[in-house]
Amino acid sequence: GLLAVPDHPGLLALREQIQARIAEQQRREEETRRQAEEVEHQKAEQARQQKAAIQRQTEIAERQKAEQARRKEEEARRQTEVGLYLARASDYRRNGNYAASLQQIERGLALVPNHEGLLRLREQVRTERLVEQQRQDARRQAAKTARPQTKPAVDSPQQESDMTLKKLQEIKNAVDALDK
Repeated sequence: GLLAVPDHPGLLALREQIQARIAEQQRREEETRRQAEEVEHQKAEQARQQKAAIQRQTEIAERQKAEQARRKEEEARRQTEVGLYLARASDYRRNGNYAASLQQIERGLALVPNHEGLLRLREQVRTERLVEQQRQDARRQAAKTARPQTKPAVDSPQQESDMTLKKLQEIKNAVDALDK
């Protein structure tokens, strides 16, 4: 119509209305497209953050797992080492070497302070060592009392031999009495 009548006011007004509607529709479409892009961007960002959070959790879990495995290995190594100290301490105890036994026990307890076997053995060794010290003290005392203060006169080698046997018998009796 405007080609036939270029200055027609109704057609010009209609053209302005249509152009305004087209511009409005394009603006709305552009806004909708921008909103869709923003939503997609937010979804992508959320997905990236979730992926990063999952990766951090996985790394933390792996570190904890590795640390737990390291602790188990360390505990197993300590238990093995403590077992060796316990065996050595027991051997030393059987052989009467109480000081060495206690030294091995203390080394083992330094690794595992609440190890029941070592704690029990330590008490046994301390008790046996105390008993042994008392026994030795009593033997020394018995040996001192069994020795005569002055030597009696010996008339013959037979009498000297008899006296020596008598002294040995007295010492043996004193030791046997202590052992009981």
